[in-house]
Amino acid sequence: MSLQKSVLMLSNTTGKYTVVGDKIRADGYWGYTDGIHTVQVNYTNFKGSFGIEGTLSVNPTENDWFQVTLADGVHPGPYAIFNYETGTRAYTFMGNFVYLRAILVRDDPEITDQYVISTLGTIDKVLLAM
Repeated sequence: MSLQKSVLMLSNTTGKYTVVGDKIRADGYWGYTDGIHTVQVNYTNFKGSFGIEGTLSVNPTENDWFQVTLADGVHPGPYAIFNYETGTRAYTFMGNFVYLRAILVRDDPEITDQYVISTLGTIDKVLLAM
């Protein structure tokens, strides 16, 4: 697959505690067989975890989604972990996924206080290279 465009997977998460992004068409949907996907995450003072979920289903239900491992050489496991960091990270992974979605996960119990949430930073955007 040649790089043609970037698709916005997740936009600014200001004021949100956890977020599950919309499903985005991936390689398998378009019939590409290389399965190579790259996501770019832009974040500001972000504390929490970021992940990608994939599915092989054309009409996925909530039970069809599974975690894609984002290996960064620092944090084992499927999630990328941030501790009040600002910057940009990119992750490349393989799989003939039909759809992908970005997720923001916080480890603490659900917090509803907007001031507290505002201190945890934001994911500014997540792009998928197509």
